[in-house]
Amino acid sequence: MYMSKAVSLLTSRATLIAAPSSSTKRDIVSVLSVPEQKVRVTSPGRPEGFHPMEAQSSARIRDEFGLHKPFVLFVGSFQSRKNLTCLLEAFEEVADRVSHELVIIARPVSRYASVLSRLQTSPQAHRIRFLGLVEHSQLPLFYNEADLFVFPSSYEGFGFPVLEAMACGCPTITTSVSSLPEVAGGAAILVSPTNPTELGAAIYQVLIDESLRNRLSQLGLRQSQRFAWTSTARQVLSLLEEAAGQDSPAKGLE
Repeated sequence: MYMSKAVSLLTSRATLIAAPSSSTKRDIVSVLSVPEQKVRVTSPGRPEGFHPMEAQSSARIRDEFGLHKPFVLFVGSFQSRKNLTCLLEAFEEVADRVSHELVIIARPVSRYASVLSRLQTSPQAHRIRFLGLVEHSQLPLFYNEADLFVFPSSYEGFGFPVLEAMACGCPTITTSVSSLPEVAGGAAILVSPTNPTELGAAIYQVLIDESLRNRLSQLGLRQSQRFAWTSTARQVLSLLEEAAGQDSPAKGLE
């Protein structure tokens, strides 16, 4: 209730609004009834420290976390929109045909205990490595060591994990909804967030096809270069200059 009232109040008072993606802009316009011309897409840049590494640099996480097999990586949370149960079902469908483990980096939250229970009772539980949270500085190492990053989210305002993975050259599968196709930009395989069989088929295809993994890696690296903080800064500056030239509806409240 607080978020609903606060966001509605702030968006109505704002001169202009910055949205991280075209998808979020559409949501702001449709859900909050904000005039379209009031919203500007201001894409964030790729995070610092996320880039391809020499194997000897990234491989140290294998000993630290006991990762002695090739693995598929998920980075996110237990929130229902992250769609982790769909990934579990997809992995269960293909696990007997590949040698990979599924590594999950996410903070366990008590109200999502059902998801953790689903992890622990999976018939492939012995192949699923739940690491909880790791140091942020370690994330690039995981992306570099993973054979595949899977992010099956059903809703994202932007989707930073996809950008992080691509910036590290990690082949990526994500979904065809909300902002994720914008971030992926044709450099990742897109699947439905409601079809575990489709996701499983995509995972299997990437894991058995080295040439496909290499192609996705190169496409992802190129796509990630499109997101630069210098460009974001220019967009924000332009937004501020434009707003300063208009009469703010909040002036009368000062």
